[in-house]
Amino acid sequence: MKLLRKCKKDTSESAGGNTADEVLKEEKKEKTGALSKWTPGSFLKHHRALTALLAVFLVVDLLLGTAYGYFHSKYLLLQFNDGKLQTVSSLSAEDEKTQNEEDKKSDEEMKELTQDMEQTQSVEATGDVTSDDGVTNILLIGTDDRTKKFNDNARGDSCILCSINNKLGKITLTSFERGQGVPILDGEYEGQYDWLTHSFRYGGADLMMKEIRECYKIDVTKYIRVNIYTYMQVVNSVGGIDVDLTEAEANNINHPEGTYTAGYISGMHVENEVQQDLTVGVNHLNGATAMCYARLRSIDSDWHRVERQRTVILSCVDQIKNLSALKLNSLFDEVLPLVQTNMTEGDIADLVMQASTLLNSDFEQWTMPLSNTYGVMTGMGGRSMYAVDFDTNASVLKAVVYNGESAETMTDYYDNLTTKTYKRSELYSQYSSSYGSGTSSGSQGTATGDAATQTADGAATGTLVVDGSAVDGSATGQTANYEIVSVESDPATGVVTTTMRDTVTGAIVVTAVNPGTGAQTITAQDPTTGATYSSHTEGTTTTDTGTGTDTGTGAVTDQGTDSAAQAASAAAATTPAVTTPTTDQAAAQAAADTTPAQ
Repeated sequence: MKLLRKCKKDTSESAGGNTADEVLKEEKKEKTGALSKWTPGSFLKHHRALTALLAVFLVVDLLLGTAYGYFHSKYLLLQFNDGKLQTVSSLSAEDEKTQNEEDKKSDEEMKELTQDMEQTQSVEATGDVTSDDGVTNILLIGTDDRTKKFNDNARGDSCILCSINNKLGKITLTSFERGQGVPILDGEYEGQYDWLTHSFRYGGADLMMKEIRECYKIDVTKYIRVNIYTYMQVVNSVGGIDVDLTEAEANNINHPEGTYTAGYISGMHVENEVQQDLTVGVNHLNGATAMCYARLRSIDSDWHRVERQRTVILSCVDQIKNLSALKLNSLFDEVLPLVQTNMTEGDIADLVMQASTLLNSDFEQWTMPLSNTYGVMTGMGGRSMYAVDFDTNASVLKAVVYNGESAETMTDYYDNLTTKTYKRSELYSQYSSSYGSGTSSGSQGTATGDAATQTADGAATGTLVVDGSAVDGSATGQTANYEIVSVESDPATGVVTTTMRDTVTGAIVVTAVNPGTGAQTITAQDPTTGATYSSHTEGTTTTDTGTGTDTGTGAVTDQGTDSAAQAASAAAATTPAVTTPTTDQAAAQAAADTTPAQ
């Protein structure tokens, strides 16, 4: 029995052992099968793929690292400054003497340019500062320091707003005339008016940006500053530029004795570099000669000088387009150390990414303030300066920079104005809230005559509230002959403004009509007392109904809604119907289209 049990036990263990062996064999077979897939050829194939992929990653990383390293090394060549003036650097005795002499010459030049201009005051821009994520504004400042090292006692002789509109693919270069009077917004001279160029001396690039931002209501917080030396180096680094010279320009540079140009040549110590063989027409200028050209104003004025500055900038842009990579690298090394800015590495990286697009963008250029938008005023130190209608200029600047309006069209429009905008702006800004109140009823006098020569007779009485005070508007109607001084349509706002003058008394009536909304404002000025009366309507409802009676001949009855024309009639002695010159039927028709019916 023991033997039987032993045999059974051995048989059972033997069976169990066989089962375990089979499992082990199966597992080994599976592992062997899996390993059999990695043949020497397939292993080599996968190894190569992994190696290639790793190599790609390494190359990309190396390229990106190299590219960033290159960009970062060039970025560090720039001089970084937040634009705020910490302390005023001292000038050498020679530079101080030169600067004082130039200030005196500039003052004499300004007095001569403005001697026949009308004395007035600047008109402050209204509204908020406008910005747009699709537009980058950078203020390009050219200071008059004459060494490689920047001096905070310099003046911002060149002030150009570079506006990059990415949505429209357009770059606008807006020059600001250095002699325009701006209110100093910060520092020791806060509240006083001085030339824009002097604002840099009072508060550096930071103050100059603030002046442009607040006076023109356009967002600009980034700047790039160069000086005269930088200007010359840029031109030399691009291999010189082609410029079309007039006879006066060529003669001045060839024979600079006794002019500003002689001072620039001496101050920069480039007597042996300025070309002396210039001719009328296209000349290839080196840096020293281009500097003389860009700073030239003695043959005409600073208005022409800012145009020459833009010519040099755009000529350099044209040259950069054709530079090889090696030449471009040299340009960076030679010029960037001579540039000051508050732009971050990210700001400049964004511009670099757009470089190709920017170089091929449409460039527009113009100068502020526009013609017929400024008079003359006296500011700090008794200096004569342009008294600017900033409200008009700000509106037009924003229309061009943000909305894509044509700078050339706007410039032409204001060149041909017959009425200075600051006159209208002054009237409206002073009396814009001075609308009458009350009710009016009565019969409107009959007007007789054709569209060119109308007369009216009647009497008007009434009271107009001006700045909270009652103004007697009583007047006896009289026959009046009015002439159309101008009919103008503002392309930026669509408002049509008609200015009329009484040929006998000199009284002025100005109507402004918004054809889109029907709103209109009429302003009349009494030539005897100087009092100004204003009426405004929004669409068909007037805000000046006045109190008074108009008695004349006729049977047209006002049923309670006073027209803008009647409100003006009730408010001022200049009542009557509009009369236009018989020789100007176009003006007569324009007046009929833009002035209220009588």
